[in-house]
Amino acid sequence: MVDVTLGVFWDRGSRSLYKNVMFCTFFRLRNSQAKACGYLKEICNVGVNHQKKEISMTKLIVKFIIIASVLISTGNTHADGPPIEDGQISVPHQVITLSAKQIDQAGQYRYVLLDYEQREKLHKIADADIPLMLEIITAPYNDCTCGMHFYGLWAANDEVQISNDLLGYLKKLDGHLEDLEGYQPPEDFKTVEERMSYRNLNIDIYGNVYQKGVKVNNLIQALDVIKNQPEKDMWGNYIYVNTPPLSKSSIPTIKNVYINIKDFFSKEGFKIFAYFENEYIGNELSGYNRLPTFSAEKIDQKIEEYKNGCSILCNTTWNIKASSTGRWKNDTYDVSLLNDHLIDTAWIEGVPGHGINEKITFSHFKNKEGKPVLLNGFLLYNGFQKSKDLFLKNSRVRSFVLCLNNRPMYLLKLQDVMNAQKITFPEIKLKSMDEIMLKIVDIYGGIQYQDTAISLLFPYYEKK
Repeated sequence: MVDVTLGVFWDRGSRSLYKNVMFCTFFRLRNSQAKACGYLKEICNVGVNHQKKEISMTKLIVKFIIIASVLISTGNTHADGPPIEDGQISVPHQVITLSAKQIDQAGQYRYVLLDYEQREKLHKIADADIPLMLEIITAPYNDCTCGMHFYGLWAANDEVQISNDLLGYLKKLDGHLEDLEGYQPPEDFKTVEERMSYRNLNIDIYGNVYQKGVKVNNLIQALDVIKNQPEKDMWGNYIYVNTPPLSKSSIPTIKNVYINIKDFFSKEGFKIFAYFENEYIGNELSGYNRLPTFSAEKIDQKIEEYKNGCSILCNTTWNIKASSTGRWKNDTYDVSLLNDHLIDTAWIEGVPGHGINEKITFSHFKNKEGKPVLLNGFLLYNGFQKSKDLFLKNSRVRSFVLCLNNRPMYLLKLQDVMNAQKITFPEIKLKSMDEIMLKIVDIYGGIQYQDTAISLLFPYYEKK
């Protein structure tokens, strides 16, 4: 059986899609690479290098379809990257151990500069000259590798895998890539930067985001750069997000960074293209998705106005605690600030990352009549509401799991708005020793800080 990958691609070094479109069949043939490549080389030489010989787009497309049809008839076609199972290349391959510097390079550029020993190791297998630069893909990548002349799978933080098939392919195509103007393997990071799009956002293993090799500290600045680039007509309204190697421990952090990017750019009218979402987004919530789910609604009244005629706010007391407390310089963002009736203060969780699984616990409910306390909702201001700037810079809660005495009861989904909001659920009758715990299970990411904040949060009861 012959496996074929067919590709339609363009010169990534150019900002004009229409000047450098390359309709060329770039493929993998595991049993007959050399023969098929020789058959296609003439088409590639004519169609790709427009400076050597002009050819009409219509004729080029027709030739491409004819050749593709012949190849398809000889085997199964696929466009799903290298064969990968459980995050590892599933065919014979070589392993390259990355240095700390190369790990940083992979995170910033999705390329690494191979050292002498690494190239010599690969040279012994391929019996061919090994390019200086190795392009990087990760396990969620499941698309065509057309145009990727020399690439490896970033299988773990310090490990890249390169299939033996690709090394053999490199030997048989030795010299052929020089005919594809604009697709010669880069020799330095300056060339990589020139070929990279401002719309490619790379996430490294620590959750940092890079745009053209430069660390992004503020997504607003990244947006301004994108809006000012002439390539915007070529790329449409897409943002391309590349994730690092993923493990059970890293998925929550990378997931939150990805959601942050997606939320921000979606609000600006962009679409997100990534291989991460279908496989990983939502996995963390899978255990809670079976719970009854309730969504918050935006309200125009101030929370203070709910005291009038509201039993729980006007005649009930409770204790409140949190699993962590954020501190910054001389400021402490204690959980008591959730009940101070001031929206320019906030509780901020105090753990590394976005505060996933951090908890706010209400206990020792008491009212003046000594009766059981009834609860069927919360009133809140999500995020740090002191200013729009602080609201956007810090993360906000997207979803809580409500637990009664540590037993999950409801999944509560909040809005990402600078307003009061109310969320209601079926009535709970509380005894004095009962505890209501809200556990953060999903967030809206801040554009600058990972810290998750809430300005106000009050238990609430609304008579039906």
